[in-house]
Amino acid sequence: MHQRIEKIVLHIFLISIMFGFSGGPSYLSLGELSSTIWNPPIRDTRSRAVIQDLILSQDSILSISDTFRSGDTILRALGRHLPNRDDVTRVANEAKKLISLNRIGVGTRFWIDLDRSERTFRSLRVKISKEKELLINVERGEMVAELATIEAISRVRYSGSVIRDSLWNSAVSAKLPVNLILDMADLFGCKIDFSSDVVAGDSFNVCYSVKEYPDGETDTGYIFAAIFNNAGKEHHAFRFEIEPGKIDYYDADGNLVRNRFLKSPLRFRYISSGFTNRRLHPILNTIRPHHGIDYAAPTGTPVCSIGDGVVIYAASLGGYGNCVKVKHGEDYVSMYNHLSRYGNGIRKGSKVQQGQIIGYVGATGIATGPHLDFRVMYHGSFINPLNLKSSPGEPLPESLKGNFFKERDRWLSRIKEKI
Repeated sequence: MHQRIEKIVLHIFLISIMFGFSGGPSYLSLGELSSTIWNPPIRDTRSRAVIQDLILSQDSILSISDTFRSGDTILRALGRHLPNRDDVTRVANEAKKLISLNRIGVGTRFWIDLDRSERTFRSLRVKISKEKELLINVERGEMVAELATIEAISRVRYSGSVIRDSLWNSAVSAKLPVNLILDMADLFGCKIDFSSDVVAGDSFNVCYSVKEYPDGETDTGYIFAAIFNNAGKEHHAFRFEIEPGKIDYYDADGNLVRNRFLKSPLRFRYISSGFTNRRLHPILNTIRPHHGIDYAAPTGTPVCSIGDGVVIYAASLGGYGNCVKVKHGEDYVSMYNHLSRYGNGIRKGSKVQQGQIIGYVGATGIATGPHLDFRVMYHGSFINPLNLKSSPGEPLPESLKGNFFKERDRWLSRIKEKI
């Protein structure tokens, strides 16, 4: 009996829904019908006038988007859209409190909200950088300004390719960001001379970080893990935090990737003249020893110290032109010739670090054109720089190797999924 009464009540309830609570016809879809049964509508007790006012208020704001143009001041840019000069002045004064208005560049985008009917100022948003924006709002009749952080999403991206012609072209084609191409060359610069060792058929695989902003802009971060296959030999680099704030890169065995010496003082250049005891000098037209490596590169190309050391010479040296000599410990001296100019702070007695710019390619002294004449001495005698041996990097402490190997395996797994 109770079940029958419940069915009748349910039928009445369904009929009342189908024809509407106010008596007018209302046709509901099956989904709407189901939703209404389990989530009965709450009657809006507000008057139609109040509801209409709320709807109209949505249309009472006029939103304008524009960019700073050549010759614009903030007064001129705002003046294009704010008819009230007092509003323009007040907004500009608030902005000055937080940012240097002279630093707003051409093309910087801004958004203004106005009261549609009275054309009075409601809010301003100026994108200062990828990470910061200036916000000015009217609150209780007063203008309130703040610098807000634009939240970004951190993601991991992958890039990899087989090298067909050059590392640079292949990496660009694989959409590896330019700064990370250089970072990768720096990472493996102690293992591979990218000006001479890279050949067609080599390959690279990189996992790296990127920040994505709501407007679609991105910021490239750093390399998490990289593998470079050179002539059949795999070289690895894994980012690892040794202690809070101290981060470095280690190979697959847990040894520091950075060795004592870089393989080359230049990046992505080619060797135009090799090491030999008999070379026809291109200007003097005589057979002379050439105990170095000539790197052909445009004037102004940065030249880096191959290792940590102390500058023992930084001046003109006859046919060598502008020359820098760096002493590395008690056994090695590296020599950089024909420089167009010296790096900042490079003088006799200066301490330099591996990879630091000590000068720029030029054609000073006796030279047919811009190039770097690079030489290395071992205990006072010239040796072939290509045969320069470098000791393995410092290993991780045993206490950290367990965590490192877990990180290594995680990144190797991710890279293998992409290959």
